[in-house]
Amino acid sequence: MHADGDWQAVEGVLRKDVSTASEYLQIWKLKFRTPNTGSAVLHPNSKEAKRELKVKPQQQTLPFCSETKYLGVTLDKSLMYRRHLK
Repeated sequence: MHADGDWQAVEGVLRKDVSTASEYLQIWKLKFRTPNTGSAVLHPNSKEAKRELKVKPQQQTLPFCSETKYLGVTLDKSLMYRRHLK
């Protein structure tokens, strides 16, 4: 997770973090499972929340998710918690 006003900076930090995680997994002979991992943009401005990040662990682009679950709370892209409240 990363917050910044510059989208390129966000993608850069996330790429670095995913690369570090991939190296760690490779050392321990584990695999990065892209089907279980995705990228999501959470932003109160719905126009900005539609942005798709380009983060590629092991040459596979992470799928874009319009919502994500974090600590048991379902977060939608505009941070309205609609799905979680249902």
